Order: sequence, then C-alpha cells, then structure tokens
Amino acid sequence: MTSPGSASPERERTGRIAEAPAEVEFLPAEAPFMPGLSVPPTLDDLRAALRPPALPLPHPTTVLGAAHRILDLSEQGRHREARVLSRVFAHEPAPMAERIELLRASALARRAEGRDEEAEQILREMVSLIDGAGYREHAKAAMLELGLTTAPASGDDDGGASAPSSPAAPSRPARGRRRKDPLARVTEDDVDEAVLAVVQGLSRPIPSVSAHLDESALEAEEWRMMTALEAYPEAASLILGDPDPLLRLRLAEVLVRRGRADEAVFQAGTVLEELAEREGRRGTVDVERSGTSAHTILAEALRDSAPALAASHAVVALIAMQDVDRPLPRIDLICELVEDLHRAGLRRETAFAARRLLSLLRTLPDPFDRVRALRVVAAERIRAGSPEEAIDLLTEARRIARADRDHRALLSIDRLSAEGLRLAGRPAEAIAALRRAATDARWLADDLGATRADRERFQRIELGVRGDVVRLALDAGLHDEAQGEALGILVRLDRISGRPVLPASELWDHEVDARIGQMLAADLAAAARLDGERADKETREEHARLRDEARRVIAAAPEGAQERRGFWEVYLADREAEMLDRLGLGMAALVAARTALAGWEARGEAEHAARVAELVARLEHAG
Repeated sequence: MTSPGSASPERERTGRIAEAPAEVEFLPAEAPFMPGLSVPPTLDDLRAALRPPALPLPHPTTVLGAAHRILDLSEQGRHREARVLSRVFAHEPAPMAERIELLRASALARRAEGRDEEAEQILREMVSLIDGAGYREHAKAAMLELGLTTAPASGDDDGGASAPSSPAAPSRPARGRRRKDPLARVTEDDVDEAVLAVVQGLSRPIPSVSAHLDESALEAEEWRMMTALEAYPEAASLILGDPDPLLRLRLAEVLVRRGRADEAVFQAGTVLEELAEREGRRGTVDVERSGTSAHTILAEALRDSAPALAASHAVVALIAMQDVDRPLPRIDLICELVEDLHRAGLRRETAFAARRLLSLLRTLPDPFDRVRALRVVAAERIRAGSPEEAIDLLTEARRIARADRDHRALLSIDRLSAEGLRLAGRPAEAIAALRRAATDARWLADDLGATRADRERFQRIELGVRGDVVRLALDAGLHDEAQGEALGILVRLDRISGRPVLPASELWDHEVDARIGQMLAADLAAAARLDGERADKETREEHARLRDEARRVIAAAPEGAQERRGFWEVYLADREAEMLDRLGLGMAALVAARTALAGWEARGEAEHAARVAELVARLEHAG
C-alpha cells in the first residue's frame, strides 16, 4: 500500500472521479500489467494458467498470506483450519495494512462460523489499531458501520484470534481521574460524513451474482459505490491506506452486472494502471489482491466486445490464483475462459481448455458446483461434433441439478441436451428435452418470488422453446407432436394475456407462429396419409379453416408490428403453396406460389424468391 492518506494527483487536482471516455481503446498486448502474454493466449499460456493446483497448498509464511488463506478456508466451510491459522499468526510482526487484513479475515471467518462474539472482539481490536495509527475518524466510522457503537463489556476476550493486547490499545487505564474514551460510544453525528461514505463502500459486500438483484437494487449499489468514490478525495487524509482501487473494483463489478461494460473496463483498467505505477515503489503490497480481481472483472466485461482479450485477462487472473485455496472461483473463471476462446474462434485452444476444465472438476468437493462446468464442456463437445459425449456429460449435470431442484440450471441443461440429441439423430428425445426446458421456464416465470424482469425473460424463453418443439417435430415428421404443441402454445398465450409482461407484438408473433404451425402439421399429416392421392373435401376444408384462422390473426397485428405482418403474410402464402402442392391441389398451389413470389421479391428476399420461382415454374409446367 502507499502511505496512509495518499491520493493520486488527478484526484488531488479535481476532487472528482475520472469518467470513462465514450469509446475505450484499452489494454494492448504489451501493457505492463500483462508481461509475457499474447493476445489471444497461446497454448503455453493456457498450460501455465490451467495447471492443476498443488494440493494441499504450502503453509503461509506471511501474515498477509495467512489472511488470504483464512478467507479461502472460510468460504469452503473449513472453519477449524481458518481458526487455527488466525491464532498461529496472531503475534507475528507485520506492517499495519497486513495486520488489519488478518484481523478482518479472522473476523469474517468467525462470523461465518457463527461465533459472533469472537468476531466482534476481533473487529474491536482492528478499530483500535486504526485509531492508534492516528486515524480516529476512520475508526469511528468503522465502529458505526460494523455496529460497534458502544464499548465492550469488561471481561471480554478476543477469542484467541489475535494478540491479547496491541500497542495501540493499552491493557488497563492509568491511575487517577479517568479520561473519557472517544470510542466508548459513537453515533452518526460523531462521524465525518465523507469518511463514513468511504467506509460504507468498503465494508458492505456487493451481493453475489446468485442473488439475482433487480435493476433498482443494482442501481442502489452503484449509487453507494459512486458516493464512496466521490467522497474519498475529501476524506483521503482521514482514511488509513488508499482504498481507491478496491472501491473502483466494487463499482466495476456492479457496472458489469448492469450491462455497462465500457465503464467497468475503464474502472478496472484504472486500477491496473495504478498498481503498475506502484509496483516499483518499495514496500508496496497488493493487500486486497486487487490485481487479480481487476483481471477477473476485465475478463467478464470484455467477453462480448473483445473475447480474445478477455481470455488473456482470464489467463493472467488464473495464474495469479494458483495459490488461492478456493477452487470454485477458479473453476468459474475457467468456464468463462472456455467460452471466451470459443467466441474468439480459437477451436484448438477451446478444446484444450475444455479438457483441462473437465479434469479439474475433482477439485470441487461439492457436486452441485460442477454443473456449470459440465454444461460448458458439453457445449464445446457439441460444437466439436461429438454430441454423444456431450449427452453423457449433460445427463450427469441434470442428475445433480435435479437433486438440488435448480430450475435455472435444468433449463440450460435441457436446452443444450436437445441440441445434442438433435445432432445425434434422436429427435423424439430432443423434443422431450425441449419440453422439460419449457416446463422449467414456465416454473421460473410463474414463481411468486420472480421479479417482473424474470417473468418477462422466462416467458420469452418458454414460448421460444415451445416454438422450437413445433419446428423440430415438423422436421422429424412427428405431426401429432407438432399439432399438440402448437395447441399448447395457444392455450398458454390465452392464459398469460390477461396479465401480460411481454409486449403485445411479441405475444401476437408467437400466436401467428403457432397458428401456421397447426396448419403445417395438419397438412403434412394429411399428405402422409393420402400418399400422393389428391386431397378429399374434408382435408381441403380443414386446410382452409386453419389457413383462414392464421390469416385472421395476422390481420389483427398490434400497433408497431406492421413490418412483421407483411413478413407473415408472405410466409403464409409460401408455406400454403408447398402444402397445397403436397395435397395434390396444383392450381391452388400455383396461385399461392405466385403470391408468395411477388411478396418475396417486393421484400428483397432473393433466396426465398429463387426457391419459390422454381416451384412456380414446376407447377406451371405440370398444369
């Protein structure tokens, strides 16, 4: 860390947070914080990043190393080991920043274990150290934020987590008149407002991705972090250390989750630049592992716009995590690396990383943590043309997710399974997988705890998946399956239309698709039954009824859907021409085909027009 209270020249000049430029040109391969790594990463880079961890990891030799290991052990539920480690290093000499990090880690570990009283005593010692270093406003703000607003009761001890006393906290008061302890009782009026904002930004954790926060909650988190960063220049001289990198990383994490990747890249990149500047300074230590966190955030933020660069950042972070005793975050990052390599079109590197990922799953003690990795490897196997391997992996993933009743995971697994089964030539099983996926999506959409955004998302997925069932069934010649699913879509649309969360144009689009699907299924079934014979009156009437119903729905297009209406009108004529031809109704098919041809030509769809033109020529010749 830099000397307490230091601030960058820009913050000292402006007192404001630098904002990201409109377009971020960021992090070339030769950047100083990516030494020796190329963009995209090479196979040698991947071998270094994906090397199996040497378990068990060597015993920590420094107070900072112990603090990091305590956090890692606590996250895995290995509380006894964390407690022993905190006691072993309680009396080891260390710089102030590292000592405070050890106390913070020990307190978090005790709290995770349910030892709240011990955690409170450790936090009190941490506050005493901050106060003893001359940062009383920081200490008071920490007391208020941590809920330590009154002095500890006499006779309390520290639970064996740290030294019985510290140089900053005398063991007994001197004789004579007692002086009032400024930290004996702290209220919000006693604390500097800017310091409190910074401490709140540091103390309150960002909720995990699994918390599925809605937009308003994420907006509140962003406001909290922005407030802390804006307050920091004013409070810099009153704060121990320089929390700017950690605050920026927390802000970047929220920005990524809000879909503002460019701003997140700017914040994380600023942290890396600051760390690179500090690297040459004597005594500088990255206490919070900010560099690793920054590369991890960049890997996530850049994956859509620059997947090769995102993969390089993931590699840097993974190499730095070789001595991190937390396998799940490492496996999650490798999953993202595999997907980034695929997006970058690096097939050989993707296959290599996927194989390594599969071999590393043994490091996860909880089988429920393996589901995402199994999905990622299965997706790579499908892309590589090995659907049967993917199906086996997904069968295991589904068994685990089903035992955990994880409907979100099941939804993803079943959709991927359907693709693998389709490619493997097993359409009936693929349809069954899609129907399971639709059921999971419906469960998630109708869950009483679902937010409006979740209901919208999962209703959209459900209807899309059910439409895929109709199309796959038609392609496979399973006409009854297709007709039944199309009817099911119409029933579902009728039920959700009373309290719609999807736009009217989108619901209408699904209804048109289902109506046309009904017509196609009935006509194809009839053609198969007739086996080349001309359609009878009953078949013609059924075709006309279903076609007219589709036309009626298309004509009732809601406002703003006129472009889609034009498309559906031409598409219906196109499909009708083919169906009538199959039913042996050549003249009617020719009329529909000419209508479709004119429509495709007017819309500039040359490929469709050429296909229908061949049908028109054949029908004219036959007539």
